[in-house]
Amino acid sequence: MFKHKEKGQSLIELTFFLIILLILIAGIVEVGAILQTKLAVVNSAREGARFGAQSASDEDITMVTDEATSNVINYTSDNADIWVIRAKTDEDGDIGDTCVPVNEREAAETYWCLEHTMGDGPAMPDFVTKDDIEVSLKGVASTEVVGVAVAYDHQSIIGLPYAVGGGGMPVTSYTVMRIERTEELAGCLIWPLAVHEDTVNWPDGFPRGTDLPDIYDGAAGTLGWLRWNEDGSAGALINRLQNPSSSRSEYTNPADEDDHLLDVGDWVWGDTGVSNANDVRNALNTALQEGKHIRILVYGRVGGIAPTDETPGECNGYNCSYEIVGFVTIKLKDLNGNGKVFEVDGANKRIEAEFVSFDYDC
Repeated sequence: MFKHKEKGQSLIELTFFLIILLILIAGIVEVGAILQTKLAVVNSAREGARFGAQSASDEDITMVTDEATSNVINYTSDNADIWVIRAKTDEDGDIGDTCVPVNEREAAETYWCLEHTMGDGPAMPDFVTKDDIEVSLKGVASTEVVGVAVAYDHQSIIGLPYAVGGGGMPVTSYTVMRIERTEELAGCLIWPLAVHEDTVNWPDGFPRGTDLPDIYDGAAGTLGWLRWNEDGSAGALINRLQNPSSSRSEYTNPADEDDHLLDVGDWVWGDTGVSNANDVRNALNTALQEGKHIRILVYGRVGGIAPTDETPGECNGYNCSYEIVGFVTIKLKDLNGNGKVFEVDGANKRIEAEFVSFDYDC
């Protein structure tokens, strides 16, 4: 009889031990995930600030930061907020309270700008202030800096709420760097994709957040992958998908081989021959994720390999080129819930995305 009682007691003790062990394991897993998120957020703030120190625009800084933040486990842009910080100290090493327009900052004695460039969070972050930036600069006079602040609402990977009533755990970081260059960088970050002006209702556009319609069936095809130079290999397209800054370093105008600055009125090579390669499809799944903001080209006319204003030329597959009329920023979405941001269903072809805005800075 006593042996039966001892066995029952041992079973109860084992049960309690297993419960405690599972709680410990779950805690270790959660803490590890939070630490990984923290490292990713710290790195993304550094990447954005480092890029901004080369005189990049706020929008490009935001795109680079968002790209780096996407390394977070179960990343979704709906949980992320990004702020771009710009400041200049006066002769006493102090920062003023007023933000001045971009074209007046070089002549201004001092300024303080903090723009909320992505996310639905507060206009001002609660983890960085002007005083924090002044302290970090340690009184250095007449210095221009750019910074990035990132806040990410980390969600439990095993579904446990971090607070009463649910919710995630806020993970934050900010980085400030001195601007090393005063001249503007050549061009903006462009993903290698062009859509016809009718697809985005150029020049009127859509209200922000409008789902893009079916892609316009233009003369050069309905979905235009691009190449920035003569290299049309699958490897080159993958690199351009994963590294949109290649649009600034690789571009050559097919209508003018001395033109390497991508701008409105220029022509861009089409790239249609490798878009179905397995490696390219895999790159799409990783580089073009739901929630990502990307800037792409809007084209009007279609031409051949060496188009001119008078004679754009015939277009034939790989030899097609597109004339740029503008730039548009879109937010990729999985509208159909099947894990795809590009859909091809018979005659219907869509970029699963929301219209954000036309970009006139580029």
